[in-house]
Amino acid sequence: MVKYSSELKAEVVSEYLQGDISISLLSKKRNLPRIQVGRWIQNFRLRGADALKRRRVKSLENSLQSVWYRSLEASSERQKNQSET
Repeated sequence: MVKYSSELKAEVVSEYLQGDISISLLSKKRNLPRIQVGRWIQNFRLRGADALKRRRVKSLENSLQSVWYRSLEASSERQKNQSET
């Protein structure tokens, strides 16, 4: 999944809102998927500038699952190493 900067999203939305270019032409000009440009514009209209910011917040549940999975992997690796010796 490609990640786009907040700055790029803001530039693209701003260019579109100036009214001189269509979503299709803008996406071709910027070499971006048309559907993605359309989503940025729609999200901006619904939620404002905050909609263009990248979210980096992980839920507590996802964080705990990641920690659990890594500890499980480490435990399996230790057991594997012990059985080889």
